[in-house]
Amino acid sequence: MSCCTQVLREELQWRRIGFDGVKAERFCLSQWRIPAVIYLLYRFVLMAYVIFWLGYTSHFHSNPPQVWEAYLTNWTYTLLAVFLTCHFLAAIVFHVQVRLRPGPPSPLRSCFGRPNPEVHRRLFVESESNVQENSEYEYGSDAESENSSLLQGRVVCRPPWYMCVVWVLFSAVSSGGVMVTMVFFTFLYPSLKGADGIGLENLQVHLLNSVIIVLEHIVTGVPFRLLHVIYPFLYGLTYMIFSVIYWAVDHDHVMYPILDWNKPGPTTGYVLMIGFVIIPVFHTCFFLIYKAKLALYRCL
Repeated sequence: MSCCTQVLREELQWRRIGFDGVKAERFCLSQWRIPAVIYLLYRFVLMAYVIFWLGYTSHFHSNPPQVWEAYLTNWTYTLLAVFLTCHFLAAIVFHVQVRLRPGPPSPLRSCFGRPNPEVHRRLFVESESNVQENSEYEYGSDAESENSSLLQGRVVCRPPWYMCVVWVLFSAVSSGGVMVTMVFFTFLYPSLKGADGIGLENLQVHLLNSVIIVLEHIVTGVPFRLLHVIYPFLYGLTYMIFSVIYWAVDHDHVMYPILDWNKPGPTTGYVLMIGFVIIPVFHTCFFLIYKAKLALYRCL
């Protein structure tokens, strides 16, 4: 119980909304010490797969009566593609910069070998401020890095801005993607008329999207913070505002039965339930997965 209280006390500090205290290598290496080239190949294959299905579903759209761009499902699958693309590009840029940077060989610079276990483990120390004894990167020194800052006289590492973008996208698409799966199979799929089974398009954007997200949580070293729930909440709020504007233009613009602004009472109830219950619950579940992953990693 004391351990849980300590974790909550640390996670619920306002500074945790930000991005300090995390080393950039965590966005470019797997949690599980696989060689960099395999991790980059994994990132590329996942990105290419999602981009292919994004193009396929947008071209062969068969969900009348609204346009493809109006559906939350397609917003979220697009967000997944953007996240995977940004993550792949950020990892590529980082590894190229590392190998072009002058200096002695590092245990983490090898593309084909597994990272040194002791060095790799130090990357996953996350605290209020990584002070000097914990702040030395294998790719360079925090004290000399443009991605570090001083807080009360101590060196605090911070990922580059483009990795912070990846982090925000990761938080937003995690809860958003699983919410799309839950809403589809709970409210929409049972009411599909004449549906003998889930089609290939629905399988990709409503089910395998969540499989990909869970896989990412298992494989990647990107951290996950409780207060980053603000990012999926803002994403949902953005879509809700869009749905109101889209409906105001034409009252026949109803994308989903639970988002029918011709019935403002029930719709408001659904929106509040999703925003203040479902999204925080899913986000908390992913946080628990993250903590369980770290615990398993430390035991191996």
